[in-house]
Amino acid sequence: MKRVFIIFFIPGILFLLPVRALGADLENGWKAYEKENYTKAFEEWKPFADQGDAKAQFLLGALYYDGQGVMQDFRKAAEWYQRSAEQGVALAQHAMGTMYQQGQGVPQDQGQAAHWYQLAAAQGYSSSQSNLGLMHYLGEGVSGDYREAAKLFQVAAKQGVPEAQFLLGLMYFRGDGVPKHYGEAVKWLKFSAKKGVPEAQYLLGWMYLKGQGVSKSFDEAFKYFSLAAEQGVSSAQYRVGLMYEHDRGARQDYVLAYKWYSLAASQKNRFAREHRDLIRAKITDEEEKKAIQLAKEWMVKHGGWE
Repeated sequence: MKRVFIIFFIPGILFLLPVRALGADLENGWKAYEKENYTKAFEEWKPFADQGDAKAQFLLGALYYDGQGVMQDFRKAAEWYQRSAEQGVALAQHAMGTMYQQGQGVPQDQGQAAHWYQLAAAQGYSSSQSNLGLMHYLGEGVSGDYREAAKLFQVAAKQGVPEAQFLLGLMYFRGDGVPKHYGEAVKWLKFSAKKGVPEAQYLLGWMYLKGQGVSKSFDEAFKYFSLAAEQGVSSAQYRVGLMYEHDRGARQDYVLAYKWYSLAASQKNRFAREHRDLIRAKITDEEEKKAIQLAKEWMVKHGGWE
């Protein structure tokens, strides 16, 4: 696994700041927001934000970020988030981290991103812990430090952050910053895979295929490869094609093998393209048309790839 997906978290409002956390002063704006009257919510929160209320400042930043009740404006979102962040609101600190990391409303600056993530992480905000861990893992904005990355992933993973669970599992699989331990890798990867992280699903498929940390099982490998393949992971689509071709974990089916090889090949997977071309000699013209149609239907359903 050479590629690690970087997941950025931009905090929303509804599930992050329940009414009880806002205080009575902001409740009217919250009620308007729940009714999707975003303009009214903005009008209710703006005076409090102007008076220095840190939570109201965060909420205005979120409205500007999403373009709710106001024109979308990342620069103004960053301004309000920063006011809130400087008063110690962890969600706002995390938002500033993501905006600096992506260069939204502020100049892209990995060092500043790490600074704000660190502040939010110190308050126990799990998504910041996960993102900061990834920065240490990749050596972006901070020194590359596998041990520090593993430490941060551990904390975030225990709080249920699925990306942190995947990355912690990956580190145990590789032995990066922690002793290599396939059993621990499987434990964390299963948590992440259950929550739909395709990279975790693919790596679990690989471990079942090879019998690493688990009993070797083509059936389980096929299950996890299929989950990742449905989410567009080309290497998983290639593996599903192989398993259909060679009767491993799935009944041999050249049409379905051709379909999955075609999908992976469309993402420039060289091995899938080679296998698709080889399997062409094993199917009829009608079967090839059927396989191509199945691949097209999958593409339509999933909207293709960017």
